[in-house]
Amino acid sequence: MNEKLLFTSLYFGSMMMIISIVLYDKTLDPIYYMTWAGIITSCLNHGMTNGVAKWLDRWMMGLLAIVYLYYNLFISGHIKYLILFVIVFMMGIYLYSKTVLERESRTYVHMMVHLLGGFLFALYHFFM
Repeated sequence: MNEKLLFTSLYFGSMMMIISIVLYDKTLDPIYYMTWAGIITSCLNHGMTNGVAKWLDRWMMGLLAIVYLYYNLFISGHIKYLILFVIVFMMGIYLYSKTVLERESRTYVHMMVHLLGGFLFALYHFFM
């Protein structure tokens, strides 16, 4: 179990759920369902830390990236480039943390991915 990552999964996951309730937008239903499933897999992964939970979470994050990229096609203006940058940056630093960094540094970089995930989720509510 990684307590720091579990905490950030729960914290930012809770923030995303609150945002989705307070700022509910029916057009974002697929993002909501996929994000909620991603929050669950993230909490399972960081709470149990076994092979199945880890790969389930990774698959879910990959699917989420595809859904977020798809929704980005419908955003107009320059904000779509910021969103695209955030998605690519998140994926890049996640992969960097898994391949280059030592264990403790990985955790902090991964926590930043959780933070950026919450930021990205909020962006969709303001610019869709």
